[in-house]
Amino acid sequence: MGGGGAIHRWIANREFETVEVDIGGETHEVTVKVASDVDGEVYDVSAEYDEAAAVASKMGFPV
Repeated sequence: MGGGGAIHRWIANREFETVEVDIGGETHEVTVKVASDVDGEVYDVSAEYDEAAAVASKMGFPV
């Protein structure tokens, strides 16, 4: 089954931040998860789904 090569993994640093987003002239606060590598380089920013869904519902947009 498959080769026996080594797999190297590292643990991402994750922080939560609150950001303001302007949608249709209204400002909303949403928590985002910021993932960075060991050198501090950000490689992913993801909104917390429940908060994004609440804003989308209020504004009449799909998530």
